[in-house]
Amino acid sequence: MKIVHYDSNRRHLMPISGQHVICICGKWFQENYIPDQNRYTTDLEKVTCKNCLKKLKKDNKIYDKKRILIFTGDGKGKTTSAIGLAIRALGNDMSFFIFQFIKKDISGEAKFINSLPSLGVSISQYGLGFVPKKDNPRFELHKKAAIECLNYARDAIYSNWFDVIILDEICNAIQLGLIPEDDVLDILQKPDLKCHLVLTGRGASEKLIEFADTVTEMKCIKHGYDKGIKATKGIEY
Repeated sequence: MKIVHYDSNRRHLMPISGQHVICICGKWFQENYIPDQNRYTTDLEKVTCKNCLKKLKKDNKIYDKKRILIFTGDGKGKTTSAIGLAIRALGNDMSFFIFQFIKKDISGEAKFINSLPSLGVSISQYGLGFVPKKDNPRFELHKKAAIECLNYARDAIYSNWFDVIILDEICNAIQLGLIPEDDVLDILQKPDLKCHLVLTGRGASEKLIEFADTVTEMKCIKHGYDKGIKATKGIEY
């Protein structure tokens, strides 16, 4: 048996002469090493001693654990942050799908993402734009569109086809009464999520926040709108 060292920067194993395996904590151990055609596995469990592995599992810090993130608040940047995360995933050879629950206008990011179908990335807009009050006859149309969006998003989440799925403005959709919050919570509490989830939108509820492992609140300090500056191409859309 050869000594194997886990390089956290390169994320692969480097063979060294010897008879043991070195854990990421620096301790030597002989268990779990499995040679495969002179290649060394990247599976964390193969290069982690039992004590470290037990602690990592207890703390829910295993590197392949699926994440749930929320970008909320009244400030600008929620969708922008989610798009940035999607680009980061793409740079790591990961696929993503963005579902937009309220937006209707074709934005710059939508044009760009839809020009890359061969890379396993996509964005779909189901929204009908500004949501009217519940007593408006058009409200039911918005509600129907949002429910359809959630149904397709649910299928994508369970499909195992995508590494990251972004539910853009889903928090707004819940807050406005377009989709039932319980339907979204049912998805978040599944123990076997197939992908990382990112939820955006104002007014994320305490129940949603409870299921997320990372929540960021965008706070508006000042905005150009207050000075009469109109939405700017390349900045707001």
